[in-house]
Amino acid sequence: LDRWILSQLKRTTKEVTLAMDRYENYEACGHLTAFVDALSNWYVRRSRDRFWSGETQSTDKIDAYWTLYECLITTCKLVAPFIPFLAESMWRNLAQPFGKKVAESVHLCDYPTSEDADVEEMLLAQMALLREITSLGRSARMDAKLKVRQPLSRVDVVLADETHRGWLESHAELIKTELNVKEVRFKQDATDYITYQIQPDFKR
Repeated sequence: LDRWILSQLKRTTKEVTLAMDRYENYEACGHLTAFVDALSNWYVRRSRDRFWSGETQSTDKIDAYWTLYECLITTCKLVAPFIPFLAESMWRNLAQPFGKKVAESVHLCDYPTSEDADVEEMLLAQMALLREITSLGRSARMDAKLKVRQPLSRVDVVLADETHRGWLESHAELIKTELNVKEVRFKQDATDYITYQIQPDFKR
């Protein structure tokens, strides 16, 4: 999770910078919104147990806090041109407690930069696929009027591409937790679940 969100942060930094260099501020805001959504609705939510761990000196707990702090500080700098007053308020709450070691204002900081080497593209693709699976699973439950708090015996995931199957299988526990199921089964053949109805084009 830590490596994924930091890679997501680096990629967002690059995408926002490229968009702003082209004067496409709306696109830049879209990248920022997507990152904030990933940070709050996936990283923070999936790391709650780490944040609330009773072991105050646990390496895992400290890693979670510092990763989140890095994301918030960098996001604060990224959004400064768009929401200057809110960014300044965030900066004073997050950075100024460290005193003279940081800039007096977020608007006196250098804008974040990103190198391609800092981004784990494979991990980003894998996590995006996992998030899509859980999102589709929740939608399927909603369509069937089966609330997430109601446990189910199994979910069948049909993959159009087997590239990341091994990684997904090793992280199946996360899918089980998100969808509240006891078993995750990956399949490639969707014929058991899809029916086709062919209708002629009568006008032709």
